[in-house]
Formats: sequence, C-alpha cells, structure tokens
Amino acid sequence: MGFKNIKTFNKKFSFLLAVIQIFFKSKCNFKTFFLNLRGYKSIKKSGMFNSKYYYEKNLDIKRKAIDPILHYIFHGFKEGRNPSSIFDGNYYLKKYPEVEKASINPLVHYLLYGQYENRQYKSIKSYKFKKEYKIILKSKKFDFSWYRKEYSEVEKMGINPIMHYLEYGAKKNFNPSFDFQTKWYIEKYLDVSNSMNPFVHYLLYGINEGKLPKPLNKNEVNDKYDEIIKVNDSSVELCSFNKNSPKISIIILTKDGINHLKRLFVDFEYKLQYPNYEIIVVDNGSKDETIAFLEKLSKKLPIKLLKYDVNKSFSEANNNATLISTGDYFLFLNNDMEPLYGWLNHMVQSILLSTDIGAVGSKLIFSYSKNQDTPFKTQHEGIAFMELNGYLEKNDGFIVPYNIKGNSPFRKVEDDLEMGAVLGACFLIKKEVFKEVGGFDESFFYNYEDIDLCLKLHQKGYKIVYSPKSVLFHYYEATRKGNNEHAIKDKIDLKNRKILYFKWNKLLRKILLKDKLNNDLIFSKRPLNIGIISEKKEISFKHETINDFGWETKFLKDSYSIPSTVDVIISNSSTYNPKNIKYNNKYLIKIALIDFNLEEWISNQYFNFYDFVITTDENIRNTLIKNYSKNTVLINEDIWHSIKSTIKDLIDSGYFN
Repeated sequence: MGFKNIKTFNKKFSFLLAVIQIFFKSKCNFKTFFLNLRGYKSIKKSGMFNSKYYYEKNLDIKRKAIDPILHYIFHGFKEGRNPSSIFDGNYYLKKYPEVEKASINPLVHYLLYGQYENRQYKSIKSYKFKKEYKIILKSKKFDFSWYRKEYSEVEKMGINPIMHYLEYGAKKNFNPSFDFQTKWYIEKYLDVSNSMNPFVHYLLYGINEGKLPKPLNKNEVNDKYDEIIKVNDSSVELCSFNKNSPKISIIILTKDGINHLKRLFVDFEYKLQYPNYEIIVVDNGSKDETIAFLEKLSKKLPIKLLKYDVNKSFSEANNNATLISTGDYFLFLNNDMEPLYGWLNHMVQSILLSTDIGAVGSKLIFSYSKNQDTPFKTQHEGIAFMELNGYLEKNDGFIVPYNIKGNSPFRKVEDDLEMGAVLGACFLIKKEVFKEVGGFDESFFYNYEDIDLCLKLHQKGYKIVYSPKSVLFHYYEATRKGNNEHAIKDKIDLKNRKILYFKWNKLLRKILLKDKLNNDLIFSKRPLNIGIISEKKEISFKHETINDFGWETKFLKDSYSIPSTVDVIISNSSTYNPKNIKYNNKYLIKIALIDFNLEEWISNQYFNFYDFVITTDENIRNTLIKNYSKNTVLINEDIWHSIKSTIKDLIDSGYFN
C-alpha cells in the first residue's frame, strides 16, 4: 500500500472512530447523534476550531490525547472553554440564552443555524487578526481543504488555515486558494499597502476596483474578449444611414503606433456601419512603418495623411486636421482603440437626436495586458466632477474631473445619459459647434483638452451625452515608467491642472452646487449632503420635503470633524464656532439656525463665519438685516425650500465666487 493510500486510510479510519464516539456520546439518540455529527463535520470544514489553540489553553486535554473537537462539542463548551480565538462561545450563549437552555454547543449552533439567521458572534479580544479573519471567513473564498493539502506545515502546526495564512502564509507568498495568487497580486498592484494582508485588500477593495486575483491564461482572455463582443453584437440597434447622411471626418493622431493602427483598422468599415465618412490621420514624426502602412491602406479606405516632423500637442494636431476636413461632424479617435460592431452608427444616432447635443462619447473598455490593472472593466462611462483639496496646493478646492469607470462591461444602460463631460479618446462633435466654441484650447498639452472643450459647450448651452451602445476596447496601458519620465509628465500635468483651475474653477463651483441642489446628477454623482449640528437630538422642523429633493442629511456626532462629503452644515448651537471646523471641503456652506437667544449668537466673534442665517422669528430676521447686514431667511413653512432658494440666489448673485 502506497504512502498516499495509507494516509487516506488513516483519515477514513480516524473519522470512523469519531463517528462511533459521537454515537455513544449522544447516548444512542439518533436525533442528537445526527445533530452532533453534522456539527462535527461543519466545525472541521469551517476552520473556526483551532486544535493548537485548544491544546495550549487546555493542557489537561492535551495530556489525555483526546480528540479536541469531540471534547469541545460534548464537554468543553459547558466548562467555558473556547474553540479558538475566533469564536467566543461564552459570549454566544450569553447573547442567545435559548441556545444554552437547549444544551446545544454554541459553535455547532452558529455553523448550522446562527450564521443563516444573522446571529452575531464575538472573537476573543487577544487575537490581533480578528477583523481580517471575519472578512475572509465571510467571503467564503478561502479554500480550507486546498490550503491544507498545498501547505503541509498547516496540519503539522495544528493551526486554523485562515489564521495560518494571516500570521505566516501571506509572508511566505502562500495562496489562500487556487484562484488567488498572493505574490502576483502584491507585485501587480503597487498601491496595495504593505500593512494590509493582500487577500483582505482584494476582498475589501480589489473586487470593487476590478483588480484580478490572478493572471488570466490565454483561453480565459479569449473567452472574456469573445463574451464582450457577443453581448455587444446582440445589443446593437442599427439605423439605416445612406450616402446622403452627414459626412463624418474621423481624425486619428499617431506617433510610432504601427501596431495600434493595424489593430484599429481590422474590419474597420464593417464595424463602422456608417456609409459616409473620411479618415484623417495626423502623423507626429513616426520613425516606424506607419507611413507605408497608411499609404497602402489608403487604396482601400478614404484616408488623408497629415505629416509632421515633430510631436504636436493633442489640441494643435486635432485643430489642424479639422482645417483639411470635408465632414459635417468631427470624430476624434485615439489610435489605441479596437472598435466594436456598430460603434459609429450609435454615436451618430445619438448626436442627431437633438440640436442642443454638443458632443457624444462612447463606452470604453480596458483591454487585457500585463500592465493593465483592471482589464475587461469599463474605463469610461462619462466624466463627472468632485471637490478635491491638495490637488494643486493645500486647501485649493480644485473641482477635479474623473472617469466613471470600473463597472462590469455587461452593466446594462439602455439609454443615452447626459454627462458633465466625455473623454476625448472617442469624441463626436458637429463641425459648426466645434468652430463656434473655438476648438481645442492649445494651452493644454495632452490632458484636460477634452474637459475644457466640454465646458465650453456647456457654457454655450449644449448638452454632453454618453452613448452606452457605442463600445470600443481601449488598449491604454498603465505602464510604470522611469523616474525621469514620471517627473516630466508630472510637471506637464501640473501645468494643465493649473490652466483648468484658473480657467474654470469658479464656474464649476456654481455648476456643481446647482447640480447637487437640483439633484440632476449630471456633473456630480452624489446628491447634496447636509450635516446637522444640534444641542438637541433633533431639530424640530419637517423632513418630508428633503426626500423629494433627493438630498441626504446626517446628525454629526463630532461636530468639528466634518466629512469631506458634506456640502452644507446647519447649526442651532449658539456656542458652536465654525472657525474651528476641520474639513477637506473648502466650499463648505455654513448655516446658523436661530430661533432664540439672538444676543448670545451675535456676541460671539465667530458669528460672521456663517454664510447665512435661517429663522422662524420675524423679529430676529429684521434685527439681523437692519443692524448686521446678514443674509437672513425667514422660514414660514418648509426649511428645505428656504435653504434651496437661498443657496440658489447666492449662487446667482456671485456670493460663492
């Protein structure tokens, strides 16, 4: 008999002995026997029993060489002993006295019933990884049997597999299952903190961010790729355009991008599903075979070639290309794209829906490559804006644009969506409109040109639309370049950010605030958030209307540490000093609610730090307006209508400039 067979036989024999002992310890009662047998199996499988821990805490059991799990099931829990540092049986019995009354082992009860009834258990305080343990256990992504088989030291140490991974395994690059590679994950994602277990990071953040647990093999990549193409093909709803349809000038910039261009132009005309177009390729001094490839391709496709000896900026090169175009619309397209069937057809459908649509963008999906952190996740589903301090300087209050990304490419969005902006990597705009707003601003160099153009369109009253049925793979790579290249790029990015900040930040402040006030969710993807600071547990005014507005409110326990997501605070405390607020939102609006004790309020110097006052008392309002020139609103019926109206008036008056 081979070694493996002997090992298997010993395991089966040990289990048979355990079954016999369970039967007799259950006093030959079949109902009790099956309950304890199920409990025994569940405990072994769960990993919530730690033999080493049980022996160390109970030396008398170790000396008797008793099966620790059996001892715990039948005797240990009654004697107040715990199965591991993960599960406090005494706490469980105290919290759920009916379990103790029924004489059911607490861990058996939790595993068979409690976890499905959302009952809570508690860890022993001394275990340093108790939070991480719960996260891993709850995920059900840790493979106990695989881990034991893969790493023999776990059985020898007699330690719970999850505990072993947390305390020893991760440091040795052990894997918690076949589907997660610890070393690869750490090396792949440099933003993973050294202080956090990599598997825990994946469970808490990585899954939602689209991070992979391990590299995909060639078949997995092809399957995923084919799946996205099939889903796209099944959702395409083509419009019957003809040769008299508006002419589209497709403008592509390239420099030494022969491989990108070869991929881009595969079945190009078939994927367009649009009959009237021209292609203008701007070459910024390529040294590879780009020119020869394009000249040969021009025999099949209507290509114009604009050649430069130097690398022109995105803005300048695209602007120059429009001068030689004959199209009614411009389609600006990155060279590192792989369009899917019907992509341009859908974009043209979208822009022709209304004369007030200024530009249309597409859904972009990250391709798979060794340097891409989130392959097969969406890179772009429109652009929104948020306040972000410390982006230029401390407390600068930069309204920064960001890609809506990281979602599944299969997330269904049937209709076009109005957005704050769309990415210039695939960007359709009418020729007349492009000229009306002055084209791309050539002050920018390969960043924010598209955002700037979208804001100019908004300023002229045009809408920006995201077309979810126009889909392209983007072979954008998050390559990790040398320090010198990073330093140059950072310097250029800082210049671009400053241009955007000084050109648009004041207007964006107003646009973003109005967007939140009206709950339009075009520029911001979160509603207005109001923090309430009160000496009482509640402020006595109606809350019904706020639900109609879509705003969020919360009572702030720590009244001086204001979360960055809070846009407005309302205080009814005369002793509250808004000057002492610690917050990251430079544009926080501060409102005083005064119903009495006006003298106490105005006697404090910090009273001037409030933006305006709301009150139900007409005398207070008149006094403040007459003697203190303070913006004061009299509330007749509904506080929320009053706040909305006042903030809107202050925006229009230029108060927030």
